[in-house]
Amino acid sequence: MHLSELTKPGLHFVSSPVSVPNGTHLKAEKGSRLIGGKKLTAEPVSAGLWCVDLAKFDIDPAPFVSRGFGRKISPSHNELFIDGKPLFLSQYPKRGGFLTVKSLGKEPHVNGEVAVGQLLDGFYYDDKRPGEWADGQEIWMLGYWDWDWSPTRERVKSIDGEKQFITVDIGAGQNNVREGQRFCFYNVREEVTDEGDYCIDFTEKKLYFRPYAGFD
Repeated sequence: MHLSELTKPGLHFVSSPVSVPNGTHLKAEKGSRLIGGKKLTAEPVSAGLWCVDLAKFDIDPAPFVSRGFGRKISPSHNELFIDGKPLFLSQYPKRGGFLTVKSLGKEPHVNGEVAVGQLLDGFYYDDKRPGEWADGQEIWMLGYWDWDWSPTRERVKSIDGEKQFITVDIGAGQNNVREGQRFCFYNVREEVTDEGDYCIDFTEKKLYFRPYAGFD
């Protein structure tokens, strides 16, 4: 697209940086918007649930990364917007809710005056719902594992629904965990239940979502 085209009214989807030659002055007309994303079309799957085949749009989903306290700052996953309004990764419990670490996978050690374990050793929780989720998903967790001011986001390695035990793939950094600390799951397909929920299926390269009311 020629630079002059970007200044005209309308939505202009750009997939690479816009370079303006030295000495060139561009003034956009009213109503011109540059959008660094891709316009998608979706197909209905079931009542209220829609799907986007990302492969049809040459989108290779950006991976989730371990982020938070003690982690390097880095870009993460793809986001979904409808009419400029963001949707949210499906979460369990729902947004604002948390589960708690019931007990640790191994005996804790004392750190100062606090008994802590290691996330690598896994932990137990008390909830039946995660045991109902299909295997093979790219499920992640946000957890305030040790202190309430140092959350991180970690990939779920496995969920044993019968034992209610979780193992975790973790990034480099602070990895302590304590009983009673809170966490939640996200990017779970079975939890795309409310308006504004979405999740990314990395195996099939598909995106599932429930739009807001009045979706066009």
